[in-house]
Amino acid sequence: GAVAGIRTCTTNKVRGRASFARWMFGRMIDLPVKSGTLVDLLIVLGVLAFGLLLGVAIEARIEHAWQALRGLHLPHFTFWPPPEHPFASSYHAVSLALRWLSRLVFRHIPAYLLLALGGIYVYYLHYFLVEYVGDVAIYVSSHKVSKFQEVRTAIQKTVFSVGRQVYEARTQLKSGAHLYDEVIIIGHSLGSVISYDLLNQLIIWDQKGCDGSHDVVGRTTRLITFGSPLDKTAFLFRTQVSPEHHYREALAGVEQPLILDYRLRPASFKWINIYSSADVVSGKLIYYDLPEQASSPVMSKSMKSEVNKVINVKAIGLVPILAHIQYWSKSDLRTTLQQAVWEVEPPIKRR
Repeated sequence: GAVAGIRTCTTNKVRGRASFARWMFGRMIDLPVKSGTLVDLLIVLGVLAFGLLLGVAIEARIEHAWQALRGLHLPHFTFWPPPEHPFASSYHAVSLALRWLSRLVFRHIPAYLLLALGGIYVYYLHYFLVEYVGDVAIYVSSHKVSKFQEVRTAIQKTVFSVGRQVYEARTQLKSGAHLYDEVIIIGHSLGSVISYDLLNQLIIWDQKGCDGSHDVVGRTTRLITFGSPLDKTAFLFRTQVSPEHHYREALAGVEQPLILDYRLRPASFKWINIYSSADVVSGKLIYYDLPEQASSPVMSKSMKSEVNKVINVKAIGLVPILAHIQYWSKSDLRTTLQQAVWEVEPPIKRR
């Protein structure tokens, strides 16, 4: 994802600015790459490269210690690949280059500190990748051949089953009024990606399968996302396709009615996104609305004033690294939830 993003930032220019194409509101739209994206991606590659060199340096120290122990007639240490392997020469050439570079970088660091540094690096990298980035990458992978497709499908089926029950619930079996007049959908981190997909699924299910009888569009008053990587998934995972393969992006867009027609975001609905600059996972959402200068075939001139865009709320007072899980204890989320509930049931009616 980082490599593909860097390639987009450096090679795909529209009017002198890095951009990428995304199918929205009836056509491919050129969206600007956010400022700082290239630097962020280079930092990501730098961190990974540092880990690679650190691993090579630790391996070299272990090998050196092993060679010393071989003087005690211990079994010979075998390396992969063996000399007869077709890629052996290339592998060992790269290995030698990495060892030389790692020795240059870490030559003054004692072995015990190198091991400690490696342990710290692995702990935090594993925690961050598995808990946040890894889960998101697994879920948003849209390829049928992906080994995670079964996991993603199971998640979507389970969540959709719960959402459908909420919108289908009635005061009396089948004949009564809907039990819930208004519905609020909330998601944090990967949950925000799942919540976005859920609402899109529910809209398609209601309009295509139920003739709009459940009024999903009219009864959904809020989509609240916080700590959301939705913009990052749109840029890194879902839109890295060449222009001649735009049909694939269009097919993916059909499953996202929230970016196909602003009429599916009526005035009664608000999409509120809470983010923080201290949270590397989240960000301001700009890839789910038309740029200011763009127009849509499905929008008339009178409709342009009624465009219901994502409302981005910047959270304050969050600590870097820990920021991703601090939203729960901050006033921005509490206020947003309170306003959402009060608009459904005003305080004056509460008993």
